[in-house]
Amino acid sequence: MLPRRPREISVCQQTGALLLKHILVKWRKKKQSLQELLLSLLIPLILYLNIISGWYRRYPATPSDDLGRVDEFNANTYGVQYTPVTHTTKQIMQHMASVSFLKGTFSPNFITQLFFYIFYSCSGSMFYGDVTCAVTQQWTSGFVPLQASIDAAIIQIASNHSVMEELRSVTAVQMRLPPIRVAESINYDFLVVCTAVAFSPLIYFMSLNVAKERRKFKELMKMMALQDLAFWFSWGLLYAGYILIVAILLTLIMKSDEFIYHTSHSVMFFLFYLYGISLMSLAFLLSSLLKKPKLTGIVGFLFILSFGSLGLAVLYNHVPEPLEWALGLFSPFAFTAGFIVHLEDAVKGVDFSDFLEDSFPTLAVFFLLAFDALLYLMLAIYFDKVLPGKYESACLLLNVYEGQITALLGHSGAGKSTLLNILSGLCPPSEGSAMIYKYKVSEMEDLEEIRKIIGVCPQFNIQFEVLTVKENLRIFAKIKGIRLKEVEQEVQNVLTMLKIKDIQDCQASNLSGGQKRKLTLGIALLGDPQVLILDEPTAGLDLSSRYHVWSLLKEHKANRVTLFSTQLTDEADIIADRKAFISHGRLKCVGSSLFLKRKWGIGYHLSLHINDSCDSAKMTSLVQQHIPNAKLSGQSHEELIYMLPFENVDKFPELFCDLDTHVCQEILSYGISMTTLADVFLTLEEEAAIDQAGKKVQYYAFSPDELEQSLLSLSDTGKATVRGTALWRQQVCALARIRFLKLKHENQTLRSIDIRILLGMILNHIIQIWTQDFSQTRNCLSSAFSNLLGSDIEDFIHAVKSQNIMLEVANGKNISDDQEYNGAIKVSLVDKHFRFSMMCHAKRINCFPVLMNIISNALLRTLNSTRHIQVSTRIHSLMLTEHELRLLWHSIIFMSVLASGFAPHFAMSSIGDYKIKAHSQLWTSGMLPSAYWCGQALVDIPLCCVLLFTMTGIMFLISYQASLTPGLLALPLVVSIFGYAASIVVLTYVISFAFRKRKSYSDLWAFIFIFVTFVLNGIDYIVRVDFVTTILTALIPIYTLAGCIRIIVHFTRCLLLVFQPYLHCIIFIFILRCLEWKYGRKTTREDPIFRISPRKEIFHQNPEESEGEDEDVQAERMKARSLMTCQNQEEVKMNQENVINSLRKEYKDKKASSIFKKRKKVATKNVSFCVKKGEVFGLLGPNGAGKSTTLKVIIGDTSLTAGQVGETWERGEGDTTDFLGYCPQENPLWPNLTVQEHLEVYAAVKGMRKEDAAVTIKRVVNALKLQEHLQKPAKKLPAGISRKVCFALSMLGKPTLVLLDELSTGMDPMGQHHVWTAVRAALKNKKQGVILTTHYMKEAEALCDRVAIMVSGKLRCIGSIQYLKNKFGKGYLLEIKVKDPEQVDLIHEEITQIFPLAARQERYSSLMVYKIPMENVQSLSQAFFNLEAGKRGVTLPLTFTFQVFLELSREQEKEDFDMNLDSTAEWKLLQQDDN
Repeated sequence: MLPRRPREISVCQQTGALLLKHILVKWRKKKQSLQELLLSLLIPLILYLNIISGWYRRYPATPSDDLGRVDEFNANTYGVQYTPVTHTTKQIMQHMASVSFLKGTFSPNFITQLFFYIFYSCSGSMFYGDVTCAVTQQWTSGFVPLQASIDAAIIQIASNHSVMEELRSVTAVQMRLPPIRVAESINYDFLVVCTAVAFSPLIYFMSLNVAKERRKFKELMKMMALQDLAFWFSWGLLYAGYILIVAILLTLIMKSDEFIYHTSHSVMFFLFYLYGISLMSLAFLLSSLLKKPKLTGIVGFLFILSFGSLGLAVLYNHVPEPLEWALGLFSPFAFTAGFIVHLEDAVKGVDFSDFLEDSFPTLAVFFLLAFDALLYLMLAIYFDKVLPGKYESACLLLNVYEGQITALLGHSGAGKSTLLNILSGLCPPSEGSAMIYKYKVSEMEDLEEIRKIIGVCPQFNIQFEVLTVKENLRIFAKIKGIRLKEVEQEVQNVLTMLKIKDIQDCQASNLSGGQKRKLTLGIALLGDPQVLILDEPTAGLDLSSRYHVWSLLKEHKANRVTLFSTQLTDEADIIADRKAFISHGRLKCVGSSLFLKRKWGIGYHLSLHINDSCDSAKMTSLVQQHIPNAKLSGQSHEELIYMLPFENVDKFPELFCDLDTHVCQEILSYGISMTTLADVFLTLEEEAAIDQAGKKVQYYAFSPDELEQSLLSLSDTGKATVRGTALWRQQVCALARIRFLKLKHENQTLRSIDIRILLGMILNHIIQIWTQDFSQTRNCLSSAFSNLLGSDIEDFIHAVKSQNIMLEVANGKNISDDQEYNGAIKVSLVDKHFRFSMMCHAKRINCFPVLMNIISNALLRTLNSTRHIQVSTRIHSLMLTEHELRLLWHSIIFMSVLASGFAPHFAMSSIGDYKIKAHSQLWTSGMLPSAYWCGQALVDIPLCCVLLFTMTGIMFLISYQASLTPGLLALPLVVSIFGYAASIVVLTYVISFAFRKRKSYSDLWAFIFIFVTFVLNGIDYIVRVDFVTTILTALIPIYTLAGCIRIIVHFTRCLLLVFQPYLHCIIFIFILRCLEWKYGRKTTREDPIFRISPRKEIFHQNPEESEGEDEDVQAERMKARSLMTCQNQEEVKMNQENVINSLRKEYKDKKASSIFKKRKKVATKNVSFCVKKGEVFGLLGPNGAGKSTTLKVIIGDTSLTAGQVGETWERGEGDTTDFLGYCPQENPLWPNLTVQEHLEVYAAVKGMRKEDAAVTIKRVVNALKLQEHLQKPAKKLPAGISRKVCFALSMLGKPTLVLLDELSTGMDPMGQHHVWTAVRAALKNKKQGVILTTHYMKEAEALCDRVAIMVSGKLRCIGSIQYLKNKFGKGYLLEIKVKDPEQVDLIHEEITQIFPLAARQERYSSLMVYKIPMENVQSLSQAFFNLEAGKRGVTLPLTFTFQVFLELSREQEKEDFDMNLDSTAEWKLLQQDDN
């Protein structure tokens, strides 16, 4: 790496790096990016179609029109009702009756307020005929003349002065109207709301993406010195481009066909762009406040919709000006108000040229939008800092020194990761302080400096999945502040150092777990950090890669502080200079390996490899003659293990001399090894448990013997005995329970559905408004538009000003031809009488009544009266009951369109089961396909019915006056809803199955369902042909409900189509059955409903001939082949084994150098082996060797290319076990279900009776010490406990074959020891076979009767561990722990003197490893005496495991690098190499 130097943190460099990352991600995820873009353009497209569809009619310019005087009104008959009937109202009516031009009747109406009702209609409304009808009708119908007469009567009574002459002489003029477009079918509300939410799809996707990355990566990148501004700016720059596209499109749409005529393109674009930027800042704010990405997107959409709709109040002038400014802090409201200015109020239009003259409203809107954007961004950054994640803190005192490697050891949940999180600045300490060099972690300024010198490797992998290895390193190098000119060199150095240059151009998503771990470690090493904090850095790595990382850390520990946590005591023993044990958040001890082993260790382990003639009791007596305190700690038919105390080390040579006399008689070989850190760990944990609770914790509630008895007792009640239809019913109930429990915890899904219903109600209410008589809805005008002309009328002007009216006195203007004003009053004096002329804009429907009211109140004020006349209009709906009923049914149709999107939100949970591998686990446990789907439908269909009936019921309650529908209509509606719920849910199941290997995309499918239903509903509405309705209802399942409702409403003869959803449901069930039969996993049981039987694999001859195989591997192959082809039943019964014969699995893989050509990647090559009852067969191998693939083929999760899998053992009487036990590498647990719920469900699926299951679960829980975790959800379980639960699930029902894939991964030494004991105890009855895959040699030695080493898909050797040690172990492996690294050379000379042929294997400062040929060790007793005389830790077992394993792993690495070498020749060479 480059020489260490201070990093140069630059916001610009970090922003550029992240922006490049965003662009690469968008480019690599083309489908997702295209989906985002198309959905973001959907609402603008709807707006464009709305404008050009003919719903808006173009009208030419209309000249000004003189409507005449008030007293020119003449009607033959009309009626006026008034109330209350008082002396004053009677006087008013008498004055009105005396008016000559009013001819009608005035009758009282006994209600409590003064109302006057006048009935009129517009023959050609504004939306259907004459564009000016809505304005002029109030004059020509007599409303304004009547208003003038009433006002004159009121004024005369109030002031005793008649103004009848002034008011009856008022004239009316309609102003000139330029060319306009007027809505015919809907009003402007739809246009305004759609425009306000035009950016909502884009903001929704942006909220999802930003919230996901913030939640997953931001805090980790901050540990690398990422600046907050760089994070937000990078996303802002990316989506500013998207907003630019949408803003340009909206501008072109609004200016298309001269829809918005006056306002310039630039003003419209600037308005849209500022609005989009403000919404982007709003999305940032919401992502800082809310944790869940989907919730963030939904809240953002509702925010835009609600405040955008609230902005419509500006259109109707229902918002006071101060409140309007306050609501302007919400950008959707400010935008709606500004957009209405251009759409409605800005008659003159707006351009940047006159911004400072008379466009202050638009300028104010721009200011508010810019202010909102800045405010939201500042709040986002603020809340991002003050709302950090929550972590637990530890309580300990620990010093870590430069130049040393310090290891943290402890049980799961001990506090190791918490300590590392505190030191890396991820979370602050609750108490005390932490310092790195001179900097305090709790001080913000110091933390910034700390982040410049540390490298962090968290417990989980960090990488951007769609970026390549090199691109990931480049991005993080720039974030860390490495100079741009040095980034490429630094990246290449890290690639070379970790030996990952061959995968530098591979996307991270295609890497194995071990390769991803290397990449995460490489990111931590970028920039040569002075402090290295690593949380389980080698987790998931095979032994070869792990050794390489150990060497790397050792080589670069000088002048660096290295602190790492691990669950592997061997790892800490080899590379760590100091080890710190943590238990329950407290530090138990710190020291070197030798110190810890001598203080808390047990001593030495003596292992005797014996033959069948050895008497274990006699051998124990022999050992105890020399060492009385020796204890037998382990025993098998091939091995005896004794624990020898430290204090008796001087007696070891005599013991060894005595053992040498038994070699080749009863003892095949023996070895001695010092106590390990695992023993120290167990001792410390036991002491910690005693200190914690005052007694031993539940881990030690049973002795090993008691544990064995507990597990052996499971055979009494643990069998699966339920069969046939009873089993099917039991599985249906179990799956229904799972579905209900999952749904219970899926609050987000339920919230989405509730929000959809609420949104539908709001939109439906808007639709109801749209469907009313629109000539009566344009009554939105306040009195803020006066314009006075004339002279010598100061008193009148003052009277007008007193009415709080925006007043402008304009002399000499031609108001009737000017579009600048909404309304005007021309005032003149004729013979000392006022003469008024009212001029109104054609768009201001209530203009004439308002102006008449202003004149009347002004006259009243000039007569020194303080009274005030108020006029108000109220729309009275005259719709008939039939029309109300039709409106109700149209509302239900509209809601049915929204309802089509319900099912994808909750009925696609099976994709989640595929994702977490729960589906595979269920099928392996004997799940029936029909029971799986029926169990889910048992919950999903009733839920869908409840939602549909709730939605329909609410609509009837809202329109309760019209809900008195005949029972004839209600029954078909209920029938159609039940059928539709079933069909739409099963259709969703079919889609889930088809896309089971991808993400659920429930939101996308919900949108597709709604969009298709909406389009079809529109087609049906436009065509209005019963035949089309019938065809669409019969053929399109998602449209069936809307179509049935239309059929019900129109009473067509096709009323039987309400049963069509039931036919769809049957068809979909049949399709689902065919898909399961053709493409589903093979079942282990016969399905009584789907009629699917277990498929027998067709044997395909393996094309590959095995040449140069090891003789044992070849013998195993011949045995497997003979068992599978044997016709002699007696021989088959004698050899009861599970057989894997000539297994081969190929995958199609794209070659890195070719885009179109595909090559076959062979995962397993001609693999054959047999597993006996009661045997644990181990598959060992490095990462990618093919171990997990072999297990997946056995369980049927993956189809085999060639070969055969079968069993030859005969089942006993009553043995109905027809499933496998499987503990996969990834825990297939439902996150929100508890441990007990998992156990109960799988017991039911496997066919255990309820009573037996209860007893079995209780015993399993007690045996595996799961009592305190029984009611915890799986997502809150430590890794080790999760593995225990998976093991328990695999053992339920007593399967004949159990497959354990990396059983002890993630467990601490105590958990490993516990589970290993449980496995051996459970197999004591010799009725089950086990296949175990692992790359931990210690696990194989603890559990396996036989092992096979697999490399590059081939078996290299097979046999018992002792057999392989004897066969391949050409000597001893000597391990010496060194106290002082400076003594290494001296010790090396001493070793070569004692063992002249010793060869140094591994080079560590604290550990020396030598390979010693057997002929060089004449006397183990004398060799041990000479070595122990130096008081050094000594381990001298027979060599086999690690060395052969490492050499074979290196062979696979060479094959992975596409080096065309003869692997057979290499294998032979490895066998012959004794040096």
